[in-house]
Amino acid sequence: MKSAYLSDNNTQFDKLSSQYKEAKEDLLKLTNGQMSDTYFMFDTRFELSVSMNVGFGKRIKSSAAKACYSRLVKISDLWQTYETLLLMVKEQGFFADKNARAAAISEVQAIKIFALDDILKNSNSQLAQKCFSNSRNAEKIRNYISFLAKENTPSQVAILNRAIFSLKSGNNLGLQEFTSFIYAIHAAFAKKGDTSISRVQNLELVKNLFEILFDFLLLATMKIATKLIENKIQELTN
Repeated sequence: MKSAYLSDNNTQFDKLSSQYKEAKEDLLKLTNGQMSDTYFMFDTRFELSVSMNVGFGKRIKSSAAKACYSRLVKISDLWQTYETLLLMVKEQGFFADKNARAAAISEVQAIKIFALDDILKNSNSQLAQKCFSNSRNAEKIRNYISFLAKENTPSQVAILNRAIFSLKSGNNLGLQEFTSFIYAIHAAFAKKGDTSISRVQNLELVKNLFEILFDFLLLATMKIATKLIENKIQELTN
C-alpha cells in the first residue's frame, strides 16, 4: 500500500494502515475467510484505490498539470471507495442524514465514535499553511467552493456555504464540510468533466489542495473502516 501524499501524514498513515490490516485479519479468522459482501466490496475497492497509479503519455507536457490531474483522478476514485464504506456505516446504524451521502456521518459521531479529531485538526492546519497563507489564494479557494455549490442539492449547498463561512471566519472545517467539498469535486469531475485546474488558475495551489483532501479522506476512511470492523468483531464474539 502506498503512503499519503504529504510527508507529515506518513506516520499516521502507517499506524492506521497497520490497525486496519490487523482488524481485517481478525475478522477473516473469525469468519473463516468469509466477509460479508459489503465488507468485501469495500476492502477490494479500498486496496485498489490506494494502490492506483495515474500515468500519462507524451502529449501532455506540463508536469504541474499532470500532477494536478492525477490527484483529481485519485480523489474521485477514493470518494467512490468512501461511498462503499458508507454502506458499512449504514449497516451499523450510524447514518446521520440519509438524504446526503457527504453528511452521512454527523460531527458528533466523527469525534465520539470514530475519533477523527486528530485527522481533522491536522488537515485544517495543512489547509491553513498551504492554501490560506495569503488572501489571494484564500479567495481563489472560496470562489472555487462557491462554483462547486452551484447545481447541487439543497443540503449539499448548505454544507458548502457553511464551509465558505468557516474559512472566511478562520474556523476549522468539520467532517461534513470536508466530505461535502470532496464529493462536490468528484461530482463536477465525474458528471460534468470539470478538471478544476482552470477554475483556480494556480496549479501549485490546486495540487496542494488536492493532496490535503486526498490524504484527509484516505486517513478518515481507514480510521472509520477499522472502527466498523472492530464493532463487527465485537458483535460476533458476544
